[in-house]
Amino acid sequence: QLFVTETCCTVATTIAKQLMANDLGLLFCCLPNESAVCIKACKATSGDCIKQYKSEPDSNIEHVALVGSDYLLGSQRSKPFIYVWALQKEQVHMRMSCPGKVTAIAVTMDGTYCAAGIGDKIHIWEICSGHLMATGSRHFQPVTVLRFTDDGAYLISGGDDNLVVVWNMASLLSEAYISSGLQLPVDLRSLLNKATSTITKHVWSHHSLPVNDIFCSIGGLRSRVATVSLDQTCKLYELGSGKMLCMFLFDCGLTKVTMDTCMSRLFVGGSSGDIWQVNLFLQVLPSATVGAASDAVTNPYHNGHSKQITGLSVTAYGNMLVSGSADATVRVWDIATQQTIKLIALKAPITDMLLTLTTPTAVTTVEPFKPANLTPMNWFEKRLHFATVAANSDQESSSKQQPYNGAIPIRINGINPVSSVSYTVRMYECTHTSVNMSFAQ
Repeated sequence: QLFVTETCCTVATTIAKQLMANDLGLLFCCLPNESAVCIKACKATSGDCIKQYKSEPDSNIEHVALVGSDYLLGSQRSKPFIYVWALQKEQVHMRMSCPGKVTAIAVTMDGTYCAAGIGDKIHIWEICSGHLMATGSRHFQPVTVLRFTDDGAYLISGGDDNLVVVWNMASLLSEAYISSGLQLPVDLRSLLNKATSTITKHVWSHHSLPVNDIFCSIGGLRSRVATVSLDQTCKLYELGSGKMLCMFLFDCGLTKVTMDTCMSRLFVGGSSGDIWQVNLFLQVLPSATVGAASDAVTNPYHNGHSKQITGLSVTAYGNMLVSGSADATVRVWDIATQQTIKLIALKAPITDMLLTLTTPTAVTTVEPFKPANLTPMNWFEKRLHFATVAANSDQESSSKQQPYNGAIPIRINGINPVSSVSYTVRMYECTHTSVNMSFAQ
């Protein structure tokens, strides 16, 4: 049995090395806008620049998010715009106006919803239609970071008010539907009211200074959430119960945090340019105590960055760490030896960094650009969609003298209204799954 186990591990390691030699993912690095280039796409293996996404002058992109394998979103704090690039094209595809300056942005893994922090509120759009589906207000100061869980059931937000809030997406969308003023059937309204009773699943207030970054591991409701703040602490939570599992104290303000896919190692970047590695399963902590494990935290990575860490990601294979910094460099580290194996030098400080699991084919393709092949995306609305539907239904009901029956007229690609087809929102109770809302024709 031992021989078979060692043989399987050897084969798996060999296959992994072959895969890693071909593709470590693609890096999207946000840079201050110099010569109209604001985002560079580089290969993590060689550092070669594949694409240079351009925009208008003085559009310094500070946050970046990927929508499936077709689009790239970018936002900046100084202007109320969200820039959209098609991955195959370097010029701006769309520039969408928002209700205010965007301080954080996140997209679900399946590319269905986009969340943006605008001041102390969170706006959620449906990407394919552009409808503003819901807004959430729980923070007292601007939102600094947004993260979705891998199943899209929960949204985690952090802000300058030192709070970390876990939002239930189904409840948040249902609450917007109820508050729109639509005349709903009694049974449907009772189910929606029951669903909106837990819009915020958890509110964590353990930090004493603004929250800079949040990382959510895979696993849905069983995932782990790591948060870092300027108060020099990193806190690890259990998403399901909301319990704080552990806290680690460092000697400088923390800016970035990430974990490997096995959730066994935690990586933290600081404002001084240092990177620490925390071995979570090196020793077992007593369940009654919550504190820092001195032996679990390794020394900072040697010969690293000279300025604050602005990006931190682990490759899909879990053996390499990629870090970006304000010193205009990207380093690829070998986690086992904590040594730099690749240095990518850029011409400007990095404001944000995104690492994909594999290189999207849309970036490397040489075929002519065809907008018709892209996933549908419409302009983001500034008014709640259900409020607009309620206003239109009031006009129709007043003219026809008929009450609203709970049906929502839809549009195909936001252009052609469909009058003969309607979708009714129904709520179902699911005790063992996190999805409790579906749309049935």
